[in-house]
Amino acid sequence: MHIKKVLEYNYNYAQYIVTDGKNEVKCVCMSVPLPDGRKPESGLEITKIYAFSVDGVIVKKIINEKDMKYSIIKPLFDPLGYKLKGRIIDSSKAIVQIFNFEIDLEYDYPDGLGEDFKNGDYVSFSVDRLDCIIENYY
Repeated sequence: MHIKKVLEYNYNYAQYIVTDGKNEVKCVCMSVPLPDGRKPESGLEITKIYAFSVDGVIVKKIINEKDMKYSIIKPLFDPLGYKLKGRIIDSSKAIVQIFNFEIDLEYDYPDGLGEDFKNGDYVSFSVDRLDCIIENYY
């Protein structure tokens, strides 16, 4: 995952378009400024994406061939929110894969997703925004 485009930047807030090579999401970033006063730029690696404020409840999808897919839906009148569908890759740490993005839900699920959710289950949920972090940048 890396920054495709910097949409907005000041010294305590940034917004990026982040890509996995094929798909894109808009992320808010609070891990600015970068060390040595460098500005975020296209191509920098994003090490983590967090779901901020999972809206409602995560819904486990019944598996059949047509449900075994990912989706990223951008609501028309919500500048930062998303409706997401993906596969749980770590239930105990609340991490969901959507295409080649790994979305961490730990803010809303600090103790994991619970017994009803297993690795490999497909789920859908909405988020108010996605936050990203540039770590280990030197």
